[in-house]
Amino acid sequence: MIPTAPINLLLDRLDNPRKYGQGYRAACPAHDGTSSSSLSIREADDGRVLLHCFAGCGALDVVQSLGLELKDLFERPITANMTDEEKRRLRQLAKQDQWKAAINYLPLEVSIVGIAAEDMANGKSLSEPDQQRLILASKRIQSAKVVLCGR
Repeated sequence: MIPTAPINLLLDRLDNPRKYGQGYRAACPAHDGTSSSSLSIREADDGRVLLHCFAGCGALDVVQSLGLELKDLFERPITANMTDEEKRRLRQLAKQDQWKAAINYLPLEVSIVGIAAEDMANGKSLSEPDQQRLILASKRIQSAKVVLCGR
């Protein structure tokens, strides 16, 4: 039997994952958000699966909510006999993938905030769904800030 690739194992358990750029987007199973694309999923060159929830859920929360473990995101175990340079390179690659995911989301979220700000400046009150979307945009921007700036 051929083992299932980690990306397929994860995608098979998500509700309606959609192709998005070089990866996928889906609703994050670890929180009750309404966005169908709050979770960014991507396969790295070495076969490991990279996850980023724009609502702030950790990878552990995401995989546990699907009945998986963190080790299921890796094609092969990352062994303790890696050199410090190899470990540093893996950390840097993971950061770069997180940065790309955050940067891809920012233009849309900034637009949402801008539209809401313009409406409010013109005396228009926001509907409940618009208020909720503005809150989600704010959370995603904060999440991107943490990824990009580390705080």
